[in-house]
Amino acid sequence: MVEGTSAWDLAAATCPKCSLPWEVTWAKKGVEGEMRFRPTLPDSTLACLLEEHFGLAPDGLTFLPLGEDGWVYRAHGPDGTSWLAGLKQEPARAAFEVASWLHDHAGLEWVVAPRPSLTGRYVVPAGEFWLTLTPWVEGSELMARGLFPGEGGHVGRLLAQLHAATSGLPGALRELLPQENFRRHREMALKVLRAARQPWPADSIQAALAELIEEKGVLLQQVLGEAQDLGERLRREELPLVLCHADFHAANILVGEDGRWWVIDWDGLLLAPPERDLSFWYDSPAWEEIARAYGLQHPPRRDLLKYYALEWVLQEIADYGENIFFLPFSAEQKADSFAAFRQLFAPGDVVEQALRCRG
Repeated sequence: MVEGTSAWDLAAATCPKCSLPWEVTWAKKGVEGEMRFRPTLPDSTLACLLEEHFGLAPDGLTFLPLGEDGWVYRAHGPDGTSWLAGLKQEPARAAFEVASWLHDHAGLEWVVAPRPSLTGRYVVPAGEFWLTLTPWVEGSELMARGLFPGEGGHVGRLLAQLHAATSGLPGALRELLPQENFRRHREMALKVLRAARQPWPADSIQAALAELIEEKGVLLQQVLGEAQDLGERLRREELPLVLCHADFHAANILVGEDGRWWVIDWDGLLLAPPERDLSFWYDSPAWEEIARAYGLQHPPRRDLLKYYALEWVLQEIADYGENIFFLPFSAEQKADSFAAFRQLFAPGDVVEQALRCRG
């Protein structure tokens, strides 16, 4: 079980479709913004889908309240192996294909890539969701564990290997990947702000978010305005593009019990300037070590670092606002998203950091 979780509910059940006996464990860990609540897909259906599409008949499923844009389970195989079954709201087919190529053909064994289904697909439909299956990695998040002295170089080498793999990416895969357009998340963020101007029932979570957005309106407009102006200027340039993970932060790096490092959560892969990934580490105390190991010849462009700090805020506004205004989540899930939205404006959090960053 992932460190920090504890099983609190164990039930035996039988899949009504294939009569497969299995167990379901719910591992509970309360973290604002993470998927602490189960999806609408029944566990019995998930077990059947794993057998149908991947040939895996799980003896048990452990729900893990981790991540912010999907739901994950530990699937216990009958041979004692474990797998990570993920449910996503978007298929991200191209990203998963490229992640598999990175692992299988580019020599990046630290990429935790999805396993192909019996028909060769890396993501399969699962009701209103999309299902993936990846190897289970036993280890600790680097964010919780922390960087030990000398380990910044490891981060830099991983990033260098990923970005260098761009040159070998087959053209057919390259064409599938999205490219940086410096507009990502802006449309949904604007949609959220427009929704805040609509009338909502009194005492509803939507009304509370609308009030918060009105209260923070000046800051939000400043973020949107700066992101738009900077994005338009950057779009006019011909910038070098490399394969970017796009969320290469410490929460997506696992350190295995054997000391090996692994990187997870590859559904955001895109072609972007190297600063897209480097921006997560520029303020780290280990930055100089990371930059040396990466082989950085010149400092990252500050205007790109500024843009990606602003984009991070737009992404949070878009994600949490969409959860509350537009998605059919439970009241508890929407309350979690509201708390996470409000946290964005706390002293020293991402809004303050983005506006303070010099472009």
